[in-house]
Amino acid sequence: SIQARGEGQLLDVNQYSPSVLQSVGRRKFDAFTGRTLGGSNDLHKYLGTSKTNSAISGITNSGIMENVEATGALNLGTVKAFMIRDDIGNPISPSSPRYPSRIAFANSIGSIKTVGPIAGLQVRTGRLNEINAGGNIEDTAVSASGRIKTVASGRNIRGSASFEAKGPEGQIDWLYAKQGLYGSVTTTKNIGKLQTGFLGNTTQTLGKITDLIVSKDVLSGTYVRASQGITNLFIQGNVESGAKISARSYGTQTILGVNNGEVVVE
Repeated sequence: SIQARGEGQLLDVNQYSPSVLQSVGRRKFDAFTGRTLGGSNDLHKYLGTSKTNSAISGITNSGIMENVEATGALNLGTVKAFMIRDDIGNPISPSSPRYPSRIAFANSIGSIKTVGPIAGLQVRTGRLNEINAGGNIEDTAVSASGRIKTVASGRNIRGSASFEAKGPEGQIDWLYAKQGLYGSVTTTKNIGKLQTGFLGNTTQTLGKITDLIVSKDVLSGTYVRASQGITNLFIQGNVESGAKISARSYGTQTILGVNNGEVVVE
């Protein structure tokens, strides 16, 4: 298991050992190794802090997991943090093999949970039980060669996030975004329940969707394709012009608002 302890409290870097704060004395070289002081051996250099500005919100908070690379051939149990992120302003796509914030375990990963957002993470595995963020999920690429049981966000799954379940067991049991789902979702098998406030993404499955539940509106540009059908479609709001939901068949279909888009059988 991997855990970044803390609940986001603001920390004062000056409280750490002077051995990792040698730049305070205007030194240029590490007194122990002779190496030039930099991000690998001095906290002020790494964090951009200083003796007089030693606590910066969003930088020196506790519980942040940043640019962590964890890989293995078998299994990983749990990952817990207040926040997971990459470098602020990092230009590399989360789907790239060079992405700096990466968790890859070939067989399975138990759970990845944060109190706040996941704002930069690549996940590669065989099976994933759960990825659950109290905040937004963004700049994130999750790919499993089998089943993903739960994907959940207490806010939004943004357009920079993607979730892919591949192979003969490639399904997602439950995908939930409290406010809005904007990231892409792809499975080779089924999606159990897809539940969100606003729906504004691309979802494609070669199987069926058991429950597609939208508590607000289906936004323009949305594309949902369920090759084997949708058992229960429930939209509390409107289907905007430019939105399309396509399925082989529908069990029940309820749209309480105005349908200006396309809900079709094909």
